[in-house]
Amino acid sequence: MRSEDIARLHERMDELGTEITAVVGPAVAKGIREAISDPATWAAVFSMAHREAAGGLGRFGISTVWGAMRWMLRFVVLGLVVYAVGGWSALSALFKGAWEALLGG
Repeated sequence: MRSEDIARLHERMDELGTEITAVVGPAVAKGIREAISDPATWAAVFSMAHREAAGGLGRFGISTVWGAMRWMLRFVVLGLVVYAVGGWSALSALFKGAWEALLGG
């Protein structure tokens, strides 16, 4: 293979990399926004978290208090991340899903 052919192939690979990044990046971001804006997603997440928490019942005391505080901190951080990525609509879907999963409402 000649050096000109190799150089052309390198250029084309760079172009393809740029094209793929331009297409895949926005598509992934759109998919993430749609997923975090869906209350059903959050209902499933909180339902699973509720089942896991219920399985650990019976261990009371300081560890329970610390566990609750860690859970609340994670929820706040999750809310901040969701708001940063998806805005108010995604945050609303998060709370709606949590409400449906945890309180049945």
